[in-house]
Amino acid sequence: MRRTICRKCYVHPEILSAYLDGSLVQDIKLKAEAELRSKLPGMSPEEAAILAMLMARLKRPRKGKAALAKAA
Repeated sequence: MRRTICRKCYVHPEILSAYLDGSLVQDIKLKAEAELRSKLPGMSPEEAAILAMLMARLKRPRKGKAALAKAA
């Protein structure tokens, strides 16, 4: 019998290794900071990260008041 892996669910073994050795989050953080610094000069990495987060949230569809009240 042959094992099959769904392409949508496949996780490369190096991703798992990086997660387990603790380097995954650090690598992603460094890359994100560098990208934000180059795209948003004059801002600290923290300011750029907050701006990026706010911009991403503003692009999401807004939830109605009932959904917000239920989540609270």
